[in-house]
Amino acid sequence: INMTNGGTLQIRTSWTTTNETFTPGTGTINWTVTGAGSTLPAAITTYYKLTITASTQTTTLGVNTTVNNNLTITSGTLAPSTFNFTVTGTTSVDGTYSDASNTGTNIFVGGVTINAGGTWTTTSSTTTGTYVFRGGIVNNGTAFSAGGATFNTNSQALSGSTTLSFANIVTVTGAAVVVTNNGTVTITSTAAASLAGTGGWTQGTGSTLNY
Repeated sequence: INMTNGGTLQIRTSWTTTNETFTPGTGTINWTVTGAGSTLPAAITTYYKLTITASTQTTTLGVNTTVNNNLTITSGTLAPSTFNFTVTGTTSVDGTYSDASNTGTNIFVGGVTINAGGTWTTTSSTTTGTYVFRGGIVNNGTAFSAGGATFNTNSQALSGSTTLSFANIVTVTGAAVVVTNNGTVTITSTAAASLAGTGGWTQGTGSTLNY
């Protein structure tokens, strides 16, 4: 399957990749498996655009995975499990992003937006560097509950109508990197340096940091 010219491939039941070559090109994979929990093919490590539309079911990564453009979770849950996961574009969550593992490195290069009704749960990921953000976070969802988080490479902002909660150490890395809090952020870690790193943290007008 060659998606060099774009287009959309909709997967409704399962994707068997035996004797198949996949070229992501500039195409979109719309994963719409809704009958039961499902796993993305272990043979495919790279997507261009990936959309999860899985109703109430959970879709799990099957291998270390890179999305070279945008990730959209329209419905259902995406679970990276123990694998490395990188999204180079933006991430939009109307369903649920949930990680119950403290293994694997998860890097979000573009902005992450939790939309109304969406949920982000990564409280099991407690090790510094497990979750890396480079484009900021907007939380207008039901909940954003994280373990630890590292903000690096670019200055970025945290905003939205709902609190962003971090249960472990938040690290800002890079002398030129500044995280601006324009919403409400809660860090519940009792560690001596629960807000750490070589970068900066700025409180925006009307913002709140519970620390």
